[in-house]
Amino acid sequence: LFKKTFENLDNTRAFLGMALPEPLKNAVDLSTLETDTTNYVSGKFKELFSDIVVKTRLMGDSGTMDADIYILLEHKCYRDTAIFIQLLRYMSLMWQKDLEEKKPLRVIIPLVFYHGKEKWNIPPTFSGQFNIDDEIKEFLLDYRYVLFDTRNWNFNDRENQELKDNVFLLTALGLMKSAFRNDIDTIAEI
Repeated sequence: LFKKTFENLDNTRAFLGMALPEPLKNAVDLSTLETDTTNYVSGKFKELFSDIVVKTRLMGDSGTMDADIYILLEHKCYRDTAIFIQLLRYMSLMWQKDLEEKKPLRVIIPLVFYHGKEKWNIPPTFSGQFNIDDEIKEFLLDYRYVLFDTRNWNFNDRENQELKDNVFLLTALGLMKSAFRNDIDTIAEI
């Protein structure tokens, strides 16, 4: 359901317009959204590769900049402490392709879509998983992912009003939210 929902760029565009934090929402031009192929992923990583990768343009002061931004949508229905290594592997493969093609490294924003039963309690930053002093953390590799946790999403909220125009996306998000909680009332309402 996740893959079928987000293979449709209208659905992905509407979802990102809702799920991205304001600084990212203001920095990207979602009207230029397109799906990125993952044909450069080797056979042994093919099964592990991200669910959806989309590409769009960064916005500048006078409109669209000459820079792409890639958004990696990773679907999780259970807490996965290996998420950081998995995302890093995806990003590394994408950057390796850039190096091989002698292109500048692309900007990649990982977004984790979670709709599991348990509370997502994995730190939002890579360095946050290490129990060490901040003075040491500054020497570690670090990145942050965007988390969309369906537990914190209410389809009846005012900010989701525009989703009502996209019945397929609204229904898919609501069903994924309800799936692991046996929330029959929400499913019936949808």
